[in-house]
Amino acid sequence: MECLCLVWALEKLNYFLEGCVFEGITDCTTVKSLLNMTTPNRHMLRWQIAIQEYRGNITIFHKDGNIHKNSDGLRRWPLPKNIDNPAYLPEEASPKIPIEGISVTDLITTFFEEVRSSYTQDKHCSILCQLLTKDCKYNSLINASDEIWKKLYYEGRFYLLDAYHPQTDGLAERMIQTLEDMVRVSAYGLEFKDCDGFTHDWGTLLPALELAYKISIHASTNQTPAILEKGCNPKLPQNSLRKDLVENIP
Repeated sequence: MECLCLVWALEKLNYFLEGCVFEGITDCTTVKSLLNMTTPNRHMLRWQIAIQEYRGNITIFHKDGNIHKNSDGLRRWPLPKNIDNPAYLPEEASPKIPIEGISVTDLITTFFEEVRSSYTQDKHCSILCQLLTKDCKYNSLINASDEIWKKLYYEGRFYLLDAYHPQTDGLAERMIQTLEDMVRVSAYGLEFKDCDGFTHDWGTLLPALELAYKISIHASTNQTPAILEKGCNPKLPQNSLRKDLVENIP
């Protein structure tokens, strides 16, 4: 236990002791010969390796326990819990909580679902058309019947693709690998960096990445996720431009 105390003290005081020549005083004879042991046991060997960087800088002296009462009394003396104590850390009013996970939610879809359950069918259609027109997300609305979804399903061509790791869940592995590649290209790609070489903040990058994934055609379905989920692709700002005007301007 005394050897462990020495190792712990050197680790905590490393900032003050590095590069200095100092003395260590102990009341245990084993600690005095810790650095020079030839056949230490596994515990001693681990502690001996931990303090090898101080070899040549530290000199360990032995003092009997009766002579060593001054440091023992200092160790048992309680320190005040205020700024006079160097080890005092005031409690934070708002402690920092680490982020354990990130959830991506389509807030617009959730809002429309609440609207649909809160109003009658006629009011729902009127309010939904008004919101969609104001938001400029889609060019048209489709019927909520099953025929349109059956049509989209039968028109899609599905392919069976091999997994990245056949011994695990192929669908999940492909999705994770695809997202990793997209985030890596978006975060470290040259086209997404400014003149100083820094990437845009995640609050701007992730929504753009989600939109790019929704309007990308998948090889397995030959359709975009937006079409399979909602029946149409989102309306982008470039769709509002006049094609003839854009072509005439060099």
